Amino acid sequence: MDYTIGEVMNITLPDTILRNDEVINIKKQDKVKQPLIISDTIPIFIQDENGMWIKNPEYVECNN
Repeated sequence: MDYTIGEVMNITLPDTILRNDEVINIKKQDKVKQPLIISDTIPIFIQDENGMWIKNPEYVECNN
């Protein structure tokens, strides 16, 4: 390709396209999955971001 002075080569990233001199973002937005609640009780152990089981700080042991 021969470019003369004044011509511009438009470069786009893989998640953007150039259409009618407008840059359009086509990157898919990841949806944040909400936890599925299957019980109204507070669990003793919960999983952290890494998948490790830890004691739930909100859990209160009651003596009935």
